[in-house]
Amino acid sequence: MLEKNVFDSKDLDRILSSPSREEALKVLFDTDMAASASEEKSLERILEEDLLHLKEIISDLTKSEKEGLLAFLFLKFDALNLKVALKERLLNQASRLSVDCSNSSFDEIKLRLEKKEVLKNPYVERLVSLSTLSLGEKADSFSIEQAVDKAFLSVRLEAARKIGGLALEVSRLEIDICNLKNRVKNKRNFAPGGNLSSKNLDNLLLLKEAGPKSLDRFLEVFDLSRIIKSYQERKSEHILEKDLEKFLSNRILQKERERGNGVDKIIAFFTKKINAHQNIRLIMFSKESGIPSDKILESLLPL
Repeated sequence: MLEKNVFDSKDLDRILSSPSREEALKVLFDTDMAASASEEKSLERILEEDLLHLKEIISDLTKSEKEGLLAFLFLKFDALNLKVALKERLLNQASRLSVDCSNSSFDEIKLRLEKKEVLKNPYVERLVSLSTLSLGEKADSFSIEQAVDKAFLSVRLEAARKIGGLALEVSRLEIDICNLKNRVKNKRNFAPGGNLSSKNLDNLLLLKEAGPKSLDRFLEVFDLSRIIKSYQERKSEHILEKDLEKFLSNRILQKERERGNGVDKIIAFFTKKINAHQNIRLIMFSKESGIPSDKILESLLPL
């Protein structure tokens, strides 16, 4: 039922062809974002309210396992809030906007960093604990980003192992992608727990056969090798990043089409929503900046 009104490729085409930001926003009234959409609100507020609504829906649909599944899906927003809170605390950086759709609130995370209370959500508590343990009291912006990203992948994998199925496949693919990006830059693995060994990753970068036995691993390596070949030809880290995002999204949506039930469907629906938000941001930015819409088509994510 929810999928009938979700923002899709037809809505994307309508926004792309809209002559102005105002006309583009009107398209959202024909989608499941209608309750959040308003010309008086900022785009970020519209998207934030849409995510909060989505969180409520998923919570209602998955009462028996909602803590693990909600943590798995929304932990990225806790990681964003944690980065802001750590930079504010350790670097005295002026706080940028936090997000409301996290598992634990920004204020709760700040209190946790001040050691005033343990977080009720065990996954967010683990995220904070692992991040601060690797940082200590001295840090720069880069080390904060790295520490939280590593902790995020570790905790998301913990949640995924309890859920199983597509959640576990997605988590391991994300680790492979992070390891691949890291090896492109500095030749080291970023985090443990992925599908591909160090040798697999080395062979990928050399465009050799990586040798995984299963069909799933073969298809993963085949797709990633095409992305690496494109990167080596074009030497663009931005395009590499976008190609890897598309790869992950396509794998999720493909798995859901193959199995199409239970938690798989929820994860795929969440992915479509996140991708829709990112596409809308890109298109709106192009309209406000005067960039022709066809210039951003390459960066749009699958729906």
